[in-house]
Amino acid sequence: EKPAHTVLLTQACWMAVTPVTNAQYEQFDPDHRQLRPAWNGDDHPVIFTNWNEATAFCLWLSQRDGREYRLPTEAQWEFAARGTDGRIFPWGNQWDPRRCNSAEESGDFDQTSPVAHFPNGISPHGVLDMVGNVWEWCADWYEPGYGSGATRSDPTGPAASQYKVCRGGSWMNHGYSCRVTMRARRAVDFSDAYIGFRVVCVSETNAVAAPAAKEDAKV
Repeated sequence: EKPAHTVLLTQACWMAVTPVTNAQYEQFDPDHRQLRPAWNGDDHPVIFTNWNEATAFCLWLSQRDGREYRLPTEAQWEFAARGTDGRIFPWGNQWDPRRCNSAEESGDFDQTSPVAHFPNGISPHGVLDMVGNVWEWCADWYEPGYGSGATRSDPTGPAASQYKVCRGGSWMNHGYSCRVTMRARRAVDFSDAYIGFRVVCVSETNAVAAPAAKEDAKV
């Protein structure tokens, strides 16, 4: 998480309000439904998707919609989660287990919850579920130091590494791991019940070429 450093974001993007759901992902990969536990409903965040599969979904969605979708960079993700005032959680500086799905949430969920179920956990930019529920894949390769302390424009992480970055904490984690600065790392072929992803749209035209949906999914 350190050193703290200033980042300049110059490229506009539109971030999805919630993580990608099972219903959305399975338009791309219908066979994914076979991997789902009974508790992971259609409106829950997709899980058991590795970084490569999340990226493939972005490419497919780009082709389908004629816009360019990607995984967010770490800098884009953190800006959407906390804004510019340095807050610790999307809603402020005090931990409140009622505002997200974490290991301390005392509601009805022992695992994932439907996206947007915690509207009072909204970020300054109107984005939901930025902490808790599922860790979220980012585009960046992982670097231990996370920045040099100098101002950087539109950083995208190191050119290569052993792991990709995950952000946000999950239903398995306590409040400490649900801070907006918390970072995790996983290999690109890793998947589990606590990692999902969301997309950003970086362009409304000139979408990149993408593979077709698996099994000729109807959309």
